[in-house]
Order: sequence, then C-alpha cells, then structure tokens
Amino acid sequence: MPRSHRRERSTVSNEVAPSNARPSRVVIDTNVLVSWFLSPQGSPAQVVGLATVGIVVPCFDARMMAEYQAVLSRPRFQIDPQAVRKTLEAFHTHGLTVMAIPSAAQLVDESDRPFIEVAQTTRAWLVTGNLKHFTGLDFAVSPAAFLRILSGMS
Repeated sequence: MPRSHRRERSTVSNEVAPSNARPSRVVIDTNVLVSWFLSPQGSPAQVVGLATVGIVVPCFDARMMAEYQAVLSRPRFQIDPQAVRKTLEAFHTHGLTVMAIPSAAQLVDESDRPFIEVAQTTRAWLVTGNLKHFTGLDFAVSPAAFLRILSGMS
C-alpha cells in the first residue's frame, strides 16, 4: 500500500497557570498534528482524535492554520491532502478561532509565538512534543501529560 494511503485518517509565558487553564481547551503544536498522521497509536494521536470529534476544543488562529497546512503538505511526510483537509475542517467545526493577544515572551523559536499567544489568550493547554521550546511555561504539556490531566478531570 502506498505510504500516502496509510496516512489517510478518519476525523473522528507564565501569564496563565495550569489552574487557570480550561482542560477542555487545547492548542495543538504542529509536531503533535504531524504525529497524528504518521502514527495511529500513541498519545499525540489520541489528543488530535479528541479534538477532531469535539471532546476537547482545539484553539487556533490564522497563523497556526497556515503553518499546519504548510507543514502537513510537505512531500516528505506523504500525507493524503484530503485527510489534512478533513482534519482541519474538524478543527474549524469543533474549535475556536481566535485573535490572539500579542505576547512579549522570550522564545527559543519565534515560529512558536502563535501557539503561545493562542494558548494564553484562550487559557488553553499547549500540547507539544517539544517541551524544550516552551521551558518555563507551565501551561505547555506533552500529549501524555495532557491526557493524564484530562482523565483526572472526569
């Protein structure tokens, strides 16, 4: 089976402390979204799966959507474009599009700014597979940690 066919999936700053975060709101870093397509198992796939069906509310802005589209369209990932479209449509259906409040946070990677700003604006958890880029931001968690937080809320 060609790799691209395996990639098709059904869409089923310290300014905000974890105690202020709404467990049902989540900002999904691009690396977690890529993992959703590349590996059907694991906590990144579970987090994105919850967002695509509205169990958690994905929060995003136009900058993030543009990054998602650009990264997921890279030929090296061989992700089915229709699967990308369906997933991003599910984010729009179940999610929250925001105009983020600018942040003056010092960042390791400036491309992470939209994710931090959206998380701070919406008081959402920022779920990332790259915590070293978000050192000192206690609302940034790994996919596995977010699932533990979520399970503790039910």
